[in-house]
Amino acid sequence: SSSQQQDTNDDDGNSSYSFSRNGHGGMQPTSEDALEVLRELVEVLLDCVHMDHSQDIVHLAADAIAACVEEFDGGVPIPILDEILKCIGTGSVAQVTNPDFIKASAVLAHVKKKKKGKEDVKLPNRFVVQTNPSYMVGKRVIVKTLDRISTPIANLLNGLLDGDANVIKDSDIVCDAPIERSHKGSVLDAFGGDHPDGEEKEQDGCSEAAVDVWTIVYELHKIAPGILTTVIGTVASSLKHSDFNKRFRSTRLLGRLFYSKTSDIAVSFHLCYKEWIRRSLDKNQKIREVMVRHLLAILRNKSATTNVCEEATDALVRMVTHDPQLDIRLKCIAGICELVYDGPSSSSSDSPTPPFISSKLLRAVGDRVMSKTKKERLDSITGLVKIYNRNYILPKIKDVERGGEDCSIVIILDIIRSSCDLSIYESDDECKPLHGQKKGRRKHSSSPVGVDRSSDLEEEMYSFIPELLFQCFSIPDSADPALRNRILTLLDDVILGTETYHKGEGGNKTIKKSMSPTSRAVALTMIINHLQSQHNNEITANKDNTVYQWLLRALSKREILQRKLRLYLEAKTHYDNLPKESEERMEANTSAFQKLETLAKLTSPPSANSSQGSTDDLIGVLQKFHTAKDRHIFRLLASVSSPSHSSEARIRAFDDLPKRAQSIGTSASQWLFYLARRSAMGYFLNHEVVETCILLAQEAFNEGEFQSCRALLQSAYTAFKIFPTISEKSFDYLVELFSECRGSSDTKEKKLIKQYGILTTLSNMMSLTAQSRNSPTKISDSMSGSSIVDDEVQAQLVNLCVKDGSIEQSRNAIATLASLFENDPKKREQVFKPIVENLTSSSRLTLLSGKNANTKIVNVLEILTALVERVPSLFPYTSGIKGHGSKVIRFTLEYVLLGRGHRSSIDGPDDVPEDDNIEVSRPSDGRKSQSKAKRNRKSDETSQTISLACQRVQVAINFLVTHIRSTILASNSSIGKENLSS
Repeated sequence: SSSQQQDTNDDDGNSSYSFSRNGHGGMQPTSEDALEVLRELVEVLLDCVHMDHSQDIVHLAADAIAACVEEFDGGVPIPILDEILKCIGTGSVAQVTNPDFIKASAVLAHVKKKKKGKEDVKLPNRFVVQTNPSYMVGKRVIVKTLDRISTPIANLLNGLLDGDANVIKDSDIVCDAPIERSHKGSVLDAFGGDHPDGEEKEQDGCSEAAVDVWTIVYELHKIAPGILTTVIGTVASSLKHSDFNKRFRSTRLLGRLFYSKTSDIAVSFHLCYKEWIRRSLDKNQKIREVMVRHLLAILRNKSATTNVCEEATDALVRMVTHDPQLDIRLKCIAGICELVYDGPSSSSSDSPTPPFISSKLLRAVGDRVMSKTKKERLDSITGLVKIYNRNYILPKIKDVERGGEDCSIVIILDIIRSSCDLSIYESDDECKPLHGQKKGRRKHSSSPVGVDRSSDLEEEMYSFIPELLFQCFSIPDSADPALRNRILTLLDDVILGTETYHKGEGGNKTIKKSMSPTSRAVALTMIINHLQSQHNNEITANKDNTVYQWLLRALSKREILQRKLRLYLEAKTHYDNLPKESEERMEANTSAFQKLETLAKLTSPPSANSSQGSTDDLIGVLQKFHTAKDRHIFRLLASVSSPSHSSEARIRAFDDLPKRAQSIGTSASQWLFYLARRSAMGYFLNHEVVETCILLAQEAFNEGEFQSCRALLQSAYTAFKIFPTISEKSFDYLVELFSECRGSSDTKEKKLIKQYGILTTLSNMMSLTAQSRNSPTKISDSMSGSSIVDDEVQAQLVNLCVKDGSIEQSRNAIATLASLFENDPKKREQVFKPIVENLTSSSRLTLLSGKNANTKIVNVLEILTALVERVPSLFPYTSGIKGHGSKVIRFTLEYVLLGRGHRSSIDGPDDVPEDDNIEVSRPSDGRKSQSKAKRNRKSDETSQTISLACQRVQVAINFLVTHIRSTILASNSSIGKENLSS
């Protein structure tokens, strides 16, 4: 090239290059001029490449710049480095204006101008993201000249970060970028959006030309992380800087580097990482917010580096537990729950690497459930229950859900065995399950599918969540009604899925189920089994108010609410049917409103804010509701006031009530909605789930899986204890299973049935369901009247009373028979008379058995007490007349209590032949069978605690008191019926 060059003008009139003039005769370029020319050349080569160029053009431009860099024997000048690094700082992708948007906008403007009207035209996106060609050229230059350029780049970055005046003077790179704007959106925005690998987008507010050193450092770690060997330490030294802006930028930059998927800087610079972790205790709230985001990103992106994730977990646990700012704790809770919930579950086989999730992280969130702050309680329990459903329940029952309603019983039993603690049902390792050929009535497929066993880690991580949910019921409704509404919603619609209306073909509404009834029955059995196992452990440790008891209390409150709601609706209907302006109508109105006030105490108060007291607000809401003109509101409430209502009735009530209640105001409408939600049966426990549990138990029994049968029955029994009328079909199913249990002729089967308490549980459930058929609160007329059971079942119930049943089984059998024949006195007397005659025979009512004391007299008196309580008419007492009632009363009073008799038994009619094989045993269901010697030894141990004489006195007093009470109640009842009929 020529050593002299004159100024030339291009066609546009712009000067190209200008050299400093030396004198008047010509131009002598200096080294600064040559460097400026070279810088502009590099700038042109970096900027001239665009998307339409081929890769060869990119390679040629990079080779040309690399050749220029290689010419420097010493350090590469800062202006050259600036041009390369500024292209790197712009990032690998660039947002440019969409050409299609420009064309479409021009066409739309022309059409509007011509037609002078508005046209609804959907425009394409204004901006599109494309690869940044300048970045690709700069990246290739750095990779090609890495040995030559790495040290100069590191020196330049260190100088900018340290604030070296000489470096800052010669460089165009910004070292004090404006602080980032407030982070909008979710706390986990760093995990999603348009940024690959979950990288957080910088929001520095800088123009595109003013690239800062912090962005360049971050982009360089993707290209050549070795350049940052000394730079990382320089950045980490600013973590304790007194200036907030510098400390903030250092914390943010290191966080982005540590969670990046493209490098292992946290491992290579572990001391810097540990120092960065301490910023979770920084005094500035904004820095701690950044730490929350970046710590969560580390758990998601760096799950393979266990040590790094464990330190991040400890920092998050410390922040969620002890951070002084509520906003920080809430962001930690939301971020952790979102991380675990969105993490790949075990149900997906082709999922990416799951995040690092520790049980102590979830338990730290669980500790906030009992926080003093309402918002923390709501967020933590909501997130945990959603996690439990998605990450634990659904993977556990995925094979059952895949099998549908006809899922093989083999799959179901395998899941129950692997997920439940069946040892609480007195298991015996020597007794192996018996596999028969009998099948239940529920259809199922014959080809089993393998079931994945859950690891102990999953059990430890998620099994505590149901305990927390039911512990929330310990917080009074008056203290936090919003929490009570939330946990009821979680219990009914989240933990075991929900059902909603779904528009099908032709616009018809269909029910969309998230889980099948079979899946819900299995999941309910898993939860109940876990709660009972914890209950047994806590009872052993002498702890009160166990989680299982809180579950029963929560269900009991719903049952009471349903009962009060039915009473109010009946009173309201009676009031509406009376003549207007009558005195009787006014009294009925007062009575109905009093019942409504009682009902209101069981539900949440109105949420409307008012300057008046809460009592006035509640009364006003109740008045609006009570005087509502839309009678369909009350019909909708009545449809969900029974525990046996269908899921369709629940969905219909929830859909229609808000629309119907708009006329009574916002506060009354909201109060009405939560009243319906609290009283309606959810998908955790309803008639469909209970019936499925019984049918599965029957199939498990036929397969010889008696432990699984007991576990399934226990779930249904939990429901029957609170809601006896929950299912109309269940009694027939229970009778069928009872017949199969009593009809078993195999000795080993009988032993296992007795060992696992199946018969006792069945008798309890039959007793409850039979009594509910004649309950005044029953809803369905189909459950009223006497139930027809075959003679074989009736005979088996009688045998439980007089032959081989325990005391508990005998009581349940008596209660079942009394309820079934309550409306048929003749049949009832015909059934119970042989039982009374057998139990009051001379061989039974005796204090001596040979020369020894009769230990079975206590059992006999216990059963007679149950009989006199249920059927007092069979025990009349008339002085001077011999009868069963007189005989038992004389025996208990004179022989047992007063000790006046000198003989061991009462003389009297004894038409029943004595049978040495007839005995009434003490409660033994659920225990291992023992030999006669062991039973005698146990009886001796009991007698040392409570003597046989004391036991006889106790049951004798109980019998006499029960006889007096039952006789009086029966007499009053008969008088009331006579008055009613007259």
